[in-house]
Amino acid sequence: MHHALIISDHIALAQTIKTEFASAGWTNNSISVNAMIKHGSHNATANNSVVLVIDRELGRRYGSVTVEMSAIIANIARKTALYLVFEHECTQNFEAWLLYSTGTFEFAHEPHNLCAAIAAINRKHIEGVPASAYCSPTAAGF
Repeated sequence: MHHALIISDHIALAQTIKTEFASAGWTNNSISVNAMIKHGSHNATANNSVVLVIDRELGRRYGSVTVEMSAIIANIARKTALYLVFEHECTQNFEAWLLYSTGTFEFAHEPHNLCAAIAAINRKHIEGVPASAYCSPTAAGF
């Protein structure tokens, strides 16, 4: 069985993603961005994929620690597949994280875009490719 970790401060959005994963047969859990910062990447090790939701508030709340967050993001990407889900297009604050991601999605408050993103993640993992194949070469030090 596949397990996903959803990292988001947006409770309703995290619940929607959890529901989508559950309907695809995945078990899942969610944590806040603050919990990710506090606990580092150790939460990621027991998951087939990690979905980090980057909404408008993330930059506002954590803009001063994006460099520190980059180290955590890179470490997560070394351990499992990391997907970045943007509320809107990627901004310069988060461009460095693209190097570590397995895939990126933009949902722009359109539920069908979010459903399509979860379906794409599910397809990648259903095909039987190990999670390590999705880890970023940059994050792995290649």
